[in-house]
Amino acid sequence: MAKIFTILFLILLSIFASLFVFYLHLDNDKDICLDNGTCKEGLMINTQYGFIRINKESCLKYNWFWDDKTKYCIIH
Repeated sequence: MAKIFTILFLILLSIFASLFVFYLHLDNDKDICLDNGTCKEGLMINTQYGFIRINKESCLKYNWFWDDKTKYCIIH
């Protein structure tokens, strides 16, 4: 019985750890975007124009550079 609880605990722990790492990765994308101006598609950023979701249309609308291959917008 103790083995079942131990295995269940380890499974739950690994799920929570994976979710935590995923959350840190999402936050890291926004930091990279704000630091060097290379923003991944789908990020929501606050600019001088207000809140903008990064995609090809918004990138080109504000005369930034869009890379179709990597799906990144260069905002500098």
